[in-house]
Amino acid sequence: SDTATRLITINKSPIAHFLLPEVCLNDAFAEFKDSSYTTDATTPFSYAWNFGDANATPPNPNTSIAANPRHRYSATGTYNVSLTVTNVKGCTNTISYPFTVNGSVPKASFEVLDSNKLCSNKDVTIKQTSGVDFGAVTRVEIIWDNTNSPAVVYVDQTPVPNKTYTHSYAPLQSAASYSIKLRAYSGGSCADEIVKQVTINGSPKVSFTALPDACLQDPPYQLTQASETSGLPGTFAFTGKGISSAGVFNPVLAGTGLATIQYKYTSAGSCSDSASQSFTVWPNPTINAGNDIYVLEGGNATIKSVASESNLKYKWTPALYLSSDTVETPVTTPVSNIIYRTTVTSIYGCTAFDDINIFVLKAPLVPTAFSPNGDGINDLWNIKHLDNYPGSTIEIFDRYGRVVFTTTGSGKSWDGKFNGSPLPVGVYYYIINPKNGRSTYSGSVTILR
Repeated sequence: SDTATRLITINKSPIAHFLLPEVCLNDAFAEFKDSSYTTDATTPFSYAWNFGDANATPPNPNTSIAANPRHRYSATGTYNVSLTVTNVKGCTNTISYPFTVNGSVPKASFEVLDSNKLCSNKDVTIKQTSGVDFGAVTRVEIIWDNTNSPAVVYVDQTPVPNKTYTHSYAPLQSAASYSIKLRAYSGGSCADEIVKQVTINGSPKVSFTALPDACLQDPPYQLTQASETSGLPGTFAFTGKGISSAGVFNPVLAGTGLATIQYKYTSAGSCSDSASQSFTVWPNPTINAGNDIYVLEGGNATIKSVASESNLKYKWTPALYLSSDTVETPVTTPVSNIIYRTTVTSIYGCTAFDDINIFVLKAPLVPTAFSPNGDGINDLWNIKHLDNYPGSTIEIFDRYGRVVFTTTGSGKSWDGKFNGSPLPVGVYYYIINPKNGRSTYSGSVTILR
């Protein structure tokens, strides 16, 4: 046997591709743009075009070998255009696209959406409804202010029926009119245009400055930070947690935490503007100044208040007899009964208060005699200052040690009777226990007639 070897080369084929022109029947010609390519060095290409035109003539042939040929179609319709490209190695590739020759009579048309509710601070939206006697609209140009800015043109190269376009005008506070022009093309030379007037209502201008934080127990209050600044007639409304439409804010209804309030102003022309502000509603602290305190005359006591949180500022009023009026548990050295109020303030500015009664227990003054004869003078044995000693006890004995009077509490005086009958003139003996830190008093009292 024998063996022979031969090396062969497989070349890449080119990729055929071209760009379709946009033409109408009135255009002088359709120019096709080659965009074929390859991934190796097998260029240049040779070309074979077929325009799919059954009405082609020798002066206007149906084929071409140019890279970017021109052809004039004599009738509207959809044609199948193909391109075959061949590289220097003889490899070929063919591609074909449907191609439409549009009619030469486009009709420009558009609708202004919500034309009766146009506001200067909102986009104006139009819907293009242009058409052509055959084929499709290939390009749309829009001039939003044809009177004042005719050179400012928006171009859409890929329009479709009912496509919408939006534009923002200057946010004026008075009504303004604008001319909108739309131009529709079905090819290079076939075009139609339409102009429509639109009236845009003036829009209000809202200002809403920052809101201070609130405390949960604050009373309802009117917000004054929001307003309409242009003077445009209309109505307003607030919305949000704890706010009435008129702008009265109630922290209790809002609750603690972040609160967001919106202010919306609507003009007589139904145009509106709004703004929002957020702030925090903080909980109020709680404070208990404690139970009422009884202090012996000349003594002192510590007020043991209890608060719900730390880092509070304290203020006691009045500051009389206090060791300090800015501490949590001050020491008082009163000379007479007094009511203190402590006000606490949190780091967020929220406050709470509570009152405490301080009773000064002066030494009881015990009379040594009284005359229960019904003349209205010294008919009762009253012990001065004993009414400041809740729970005190009094016991009175005759000379035989018999108990003739006893009472607990500070609200009863002795009328010199025993079991409802007047006791004889004489000396009687008492034991008084004021309690509340005072020693027991004992001595004698004489009944006079």
